[in-house]
Amino acid sequence: MPVATEDALNDPWIKDDPEKVAFYTSSNVRTILSAPLLKKGKLVAIFYVSSSQPRVWPAEDIALVRDVADRTWMAVEKARTEQKLREAQERLRLTAGTSRSSHPLLSNRDEPNS
Repeated sequence: MPVATEDALNDPWIKDDPEKVAFYTSSNVRTILSAPLLKKGKLVAIFYVSSSQPRVWPAEDIALVRDVADRTWMAVEKARTEQKLREAQERLRLTAGTSRSSHPLLSNRDEPNS
């Protein structure tokens, strides 16, 4: 479930901590919307947006951030899977090349019989 803070400098978790107030002030962050990504019940990432002005987050914005977070995670997972596939294909290519050259029947396959 996304977590929204309408005004960070008036949020009880932030306003009573001078270090947090300094951080949010220096970062020019007044409002926060974060969408935690849970996979198999575990937190794997947090998608975070902010604004320099206090604001109420409409339901449509919250839904959009949640959707973008989910799509971003899917793109990350797809990229990881594609990278693993490329690595596996390279290992297979190297193994097949090594096997062919080291195996007597396969290494002479294209050469005429002696």
